[in-house]
Amino acid sequence: MNLELGGKTFISKKVKTRILREAIAITENLDFNNLKIADLDQLVNFVCRIYGDQFDADFLYDNLDADLLAETLANAVQGVVSPSTNVLATFPQK
Repeated sequence: MNLELGGKTFISKKVKTRILREAIAITENLDFNNLKIADLDQLVNFVCRIYGDQFDADFLYDNLDADLLAETLANAVQGVVSPSTNVLATFPQK
């Protein structure tokens, strides 16, 4: 995944299982229609971790246009969860 911030392009590295686990927990526990500041901070810090902490939360907050926030956060979480979900769907069902 790529993310443009502050005139720079950040590329995520291969996602580790811990990040996948965290993404699934986020989708289970957060109400995306009623985000609180702590939830937003959790999501922003999660995005930073996806990109290997190449930037911090302050950099993201200062460089991401507000109208792109929801899309960026959703794309980050889904970008981690979706590939794994697609692979798991091919597993034999008992």
